[in-house]
Amino acid sequence: MNGLKEEENKLNNFKLKNDLLTELEQESFKKQLYRFRDLIRNKELSEAKEAQEKIEQIINAEAVDFELVTLYRLFEVLFLLHNEGVETANKKIQEFEDILDKMNDEHLYHYNYYRALILHTDEKYEDAITFYNRALEILESISGICSLLDDEEIVCYNLALCYTELERPSRAIVALNGMSKFDLSGKLNTHSMGFDMLRAINYYKIGLFKESEEILNDCNSRASDMNSKLYIGLSLQNLGILNTYLKEWEKAEEYFSKAIDYFEEDTWYHVWALYLRFYCKTELGDLKQLEREIMKTETEFAKYEKYHVFLKTMKHILRIKKAFGTYNIEVVEYIEEVSIPYFIDNYHRLEALECCKLLVQHFERTNKQKKIPEIHRIMVEIYERMTNV
Repeated sequence: MNGLKEEENKLNNFKLKNDLLTELEQESFKKQLYRFRDLIRNKELSEAKEAQEKIEQIINAEAVDFELVTLYRLFEVLFLLHNEGVETANKKIQEFEDILDKMNDEHLYHYNYYRALILHTDEKYEDAITFYNRALEILESISGICSLLDDEEIVCYNLALCYTELERPSRAIVALNGMSKFDLSGKLNTHSMGFDMLRAINYYKIGLFKESEEILNDCNSRASDMNSKLYIGLSLQNLGILNTYLKEWEKAEEYFSKAIDYFEEDTWYHVWALYLRFYCKTELGDLKQLEREIMKTETEFAKYEKYHVFLKTMKHILRIKKAFGTYNIEVVEYIEEVSIPYFIDNYHRLEALECCKLLVQHFERTNKQKKIPEIHRIMVEIYERMTNV
C-alpha cells in the first residue's frame, strides 16, 4: 500500500480519538501549507525544511483532514523536486494515482502542475505540455474560488518555454498571451524581463524582427539598471541571434563577443555564445583567425566537458569550409553521427539543420550525391517536429 493510502487510513483511525481542527484552524493551517510552497518556489530551502518540520508535527499531533494532508503531500513533491531531483519527485507523485478520484480541483491543479514541472525539468517537453494544459484548464475553473492560488501565471510562462524549446514559436506566443487572463498587477516585476525576453525570442523566430529588437534593447537597458549580468548577457546574445536571422553576421558576432563577457565559464550560456560567435566567423570567412581562436579555446576550456562537442563540431565545420572539393569521411561521420544527433537531442534544431545544409553542400561539391537523400530525410524529420502542433 502506498504512502498516501496509509496516510488516509491513519487519519480515519485518528479521527475516532480526536476532534478535527476547527474551521478557523484549518484556514490557518492551509496558509501555512501555502507558505511552505512559496518558500520552495523562492528556493529558500532551509526555511522550507523548518516549515515542513512544523507542519509534520501538526499532522502527527492533530486530526487534520484528508484534504489538507493531500495538499501538504503535493507540496512535498515540489520540495523533493528542488531538493533531491527528478527521480525522487517522480516516484512520490506516482503515489497519487490511486487517489485521484478523491482529490478536489485544487489538488488536481497542483498534481497536474507538478507532473508538468517534473517532466519539464527532465526535458520531456511534449509530455510536460499535456499536463501544463490540464493544470490551466482546472485553474480557470477555480481561480476565483481559492485566493491562495496567486502568481500561477508562471504556468503560462513554463508552457511557453516548452513550446520555445520545441521550436514552435506561434504556440509559445499564444501561451504568453494567455497570461492576460490573470491579474499580474504588482506581481510581474520580478519576472518581467524573463517574460519579455521569451516573447522577443519567439517574435524573431516568426519574423517580427523590429518588435523583437525593441523588446531586447529595453531588456538590456533594464538589466543594466539592475546590474544583472545574466540578463545583460542574455539580451545581448538574443540580439546576436536576431541578427543571424537577418544574416547580419558582423553585427551578430559583435553582440556574441559582448555577451560572452557576462557569462560564467562552464555554463551553457557561455558555451552557446562562443559557438554562435565562431559560427558567425565562418560566415564572415575569417577562417585562419578562427582556427587559432578555436585552438586557444580548446586549451583554455579543456577541463570542461560542456565545450567538447561544440568545439569539435566547429573544427569540422571549419575543415569543410576549407576543403572545397575534397571529401573528408572523418568530418562527415562526426557531423552525421555526433553533431546532428547532439543538437537534436538538446533542442538546438536550427543548428542541426545548419549542419545538414553544410553536409549537402559538401556532398554536392565532392560529387557524393547518393548521400544527399539521407540528409534530406533528416532535415524533413526536424522540420516536422518543429511544425508539429
